[in-house]
Amino acid sequence: MKTVPLNYIAPSTRATMSLLGVPLVANIAGETVTLPPHEMPGEIEWRVEVLKWHVRKTFYFLASLPSSERIQKLLQVEQSLITKSHFHTLEAQAVAEAALVSIQDVSDEDAANLKKARKLIDGRLATEWSALVSRYTKIILGEKPAEDAANVGPGDAHVSSGNE
Repeated sequence: MKTVPLNYIAPSTRATMSLLGVPLVANIAGETVTLPPHEMPGEIEWRVEVLKWHVRKTFYFLASLPSSERIQKLLQVEQSLITKSHFHTLEAQAVAEAALVSIQDVSDEDAANLKKARKLIDGRLATEWSALVSRYTKIILGEKPAEDAANVGPGDAHVSSGNE
């Protein structure tokens, strides 16, 4: 299952761009929706869940590597979160540090078992990501997001500056 890209724009950025007269829009299921310049209800809680999801994803990635390669790969993940996922530097550092702290408690045997379960783990991560994208879509549309991932269907959201 391929994860859906999600380009998140923080409330402070939306507010700044609004003051500059640059509307920011989201394309939701083929519809263009203008993003509000203020924080949307449920947005911060959703963002926390996105960061936690990235910690889990990074943890499982590190578990699949020999321990001697983990720090170097973790630095690459952190950089990728900043350059490709557009995380704030502090967010990327928090994800990397949380994953590192977690993986340090895992024995080589447990890491090997996690590696064996990688397809199952990747499937679970993809399902969780789909639920997060759907939840954000509902936040943008002003709908009350479902708290239970089982009640959230797959979604598609692409957020841009509208200049693409």
